[in-house]
Amino acid sequence: MLHISPQSAQPAVLTPPAPDCGYLSRLLMKSANGDQDAFSTLYDETSSVVYALVARVVGSLPAAEELTQAVYVQIWTDSHTYCPERTGALTWILSVASSSATSARRQLDRDSAVLTSACPAGPAAG
Repeated sequence: MLHISPQSAQPAVLTPPAPDCGYLSRLLMKSANGDQDAFSTLYDETSSVVYALVARVVGSLPAAEELTQAVYVQIWTDSHTYCPERTGALTWILSVASSSATSARRQLDRDSAVLTSACPAGPAAG
């Protein structure tokens, strides 16, 4: 719900509460032990911020949806490498997402460059 302050008539800035870092860390470590319920909860708690990051980097909403799913597959697969003493869970998750999104962006840029060089501009001569 958006609140309007009568003094300024400007929308108040509402931010959702940040998930407890310890809570996310516990979910991630349970996921590493194969706990699918913990992983599902981890997804529910973090997927919106992961999707936003991925969409910003790749610049395509359909690609971001697909890549976000791939990021969570990678998180499930690599969750055993998470070390809570080194970094927070959300930082680790966003690092995985950022790395995947950056790689995907580079691939999209390479594919675009190949298509551009393969298709000459303008009408065909002749």
